[in-house]
Amino acid sequence: VLPEVAEELGLSPETKVVMGAQDQRCASFGAGIDDGIITISLGTASAICAIVKEPLIDDQMKVTCCGLDRDRWMLETVVGTAGVALKWLKNTLFPSCSFRELDEQAEQAKPGSNGTMFFPLLSPEDCGDSRGAFEGLSLTTQPCEIIRSVLEGIAYQIKMHISNMERIGVEAEEIRIFGGGSKSAIWCQIIADITGKRVVVPRTIETANLGAAIIAGIGCGMFRDFQDAYKIAGGISNSYQPNSENNQFYAKQYEKYLRLHNRICEG
Repeated sequence: VLPEVAEELGLSPETKVVMGAQDQRCASFGAGIDDGIITISLGTASAICAIVKEPLIDDQMKVTCCGLDRDRWMLETVVGTAGVALKWLKNTLFPSCSFRELDEQAEQAKPGSNGTMFFPLLSPEDCGDSRGAFEGLSLTTQPCEIIRSVLEGIAYQIKMHISNMERIGVEAEEIRIFGGGSKSAIWCQIIADITGKRVVVPRTIETANLGAAIIAGIGCGMFRDFQDAYKIAGGISNSYQPNSENNQFYAKQYEKYLRLHNRICEG
């Protein structure tokens, strides 16, 4: 800090100022993003991030690429209405239920939600003028199946975005999930089953604060690099392995989901 600035702020002139990062970048660092690891912020929206060793440009403009450090770049894409879609469901159809109770009901439904699919296109940014939709409702549809279909629909969206990353060269076998949605064991398992990747929940959900501390620690010389700094993150909270039978089932459902999603977006 400049001496005159330090004096005005009451700081030591030895105080170091380290350039930080955007919130999702910090959160990714705090979650342990690395080669082969994708991070997902399962909050109001879901930012999906990956690290690569060379800039990857998406000709379809579905994945953004920005600088990270001297040797790596970060890719990001986003599901615009993720946790907020579940909040909408709760407030609109199940106002007397807590999120934990929604999870308990979703656990009663089988994978595929008895044919019900949910398309979380609930804001104009998601798909132009298109709107969200339920498909496959019938007189036999149960509340638990509607709830599970919302969790599955957002997980399908996550798979879509990860597939876009893989299309341009990303390789990953593990997903790190943080944010409010990471507290839902069934949602994490559904994401693992649909993507076919191991899902890991970090020890702390306050990953953005941790990531900022990691960046500051590297900047002031406390840590050599990100690998060295990750030791302060500690162990993981939970992990979920994809169920092979469910994964095979969801692979077929995903193809149907894509066809319907494209039809909705094309109007």
